[in-house]
Amino acid sequence: RLGMARWCAGRSSGRATILMYHGVTDCPPDQLDFPRLHLNVDLFRQQMAHLAERYNVMPLRELVGQLLQGDRIGPRTVCLTFDDGYSNVVRCALPILREFRLPATLFVVTGLVRQRNMGWWDQIARVARMLPEPLKVSIAGEHILFGPDTLPQALERLKAVPDAERERALAVILGAVPDLGPPGDSRMAT
Repeated sequence: RLGMARWCAGRSSGRATILMYHGVTDCPPDQLDFPRLHLNVDLFRQQMAHLAERYNVMPLRELVGQLLQGDRIGPRTVCLTFDDGYSNVVRCALPILREFRLPATLFVVTGLVRQRNMGWWDQIARVARMLPEPLKVSIAGEHILFGPDTLPQALERLKAVPDAERERALAVILGAVPDLGPPGDSRMAT
């Protein structure tokens, strides 16, 4: 019912499951730049209750240490990770993790830690939603029409090009909508 069983069920000794989250939020999906990246806080609480009751949730650092030492991994071992370092992990997920005494690892984008801003991926997602019509953009010599329908392809392309090329394309995209508004739940943790 929670979507956890297929990921964790039947794990034998010697294997661990690493569950990767991005954000946990109490905001309505229409207020999020990437709604599918941010799990609803109530569903997250249900998942953590399930994990706390049925699995051995350990810190990622401990799992890595066991693997490096050649130790046997116990059955039903799970690690929790959060990518991108969204502030909503601290605001919404951390109290639930503490409630169930579950460890987790938060991976942050070091260049954004002190900026109190959004990651470039969230910024262009917001631009895509705000554009009145698709925007012509060149990414490493490939011309695309950038908009809501082409956002996934643009993201993949922007991740794959050198930083300087990404910055050139981002300047064009972000220049199309000068005021993106407040970051909301897309704000990075400090």
